[in-house]
Amino acid sequence: MGTWVGDYRYPSAGTRVDPTGVAVSATERITITAQEGELLWGYQTWVDAGITQRDLLHGSIGSDDLVVLTEAQGHWLGRFDGEALILRYIRTGKQRTTYEVTLRRADLASP
Repeated sequence: MGTWVGDYRYPSAGTRVDPTGVAVSATERITITAQEGELLWGYQTWVDAGITQRDLLHGSIGSDDLVVLTEAQGHWLGRFDGEALILRYIRTGKQRTTYEVTLRRADLASP
């Protein structure tokens, strides 16, 4: 439960004219609002063109600390190490990308 934050970089998909794209820096913010046993519910927020966006997510955490979270266009897969969520995000479709991020509790994260 709680809000988890961390900085990361991801590769943009590029275009047919220039398939190389660019590297983009961003901050991940995931809030877990409910937990029932191994099941998790919450949302992700981010800022796009100055407007805060929000996607609902849900998932689970296993007895082996494996974490899976899903949202409409992708999913995170990773582990909880007792202090941080270390996650790999995979997004498919037209705006496909992937990145790894280490998330720490917002009230414990360094400024």
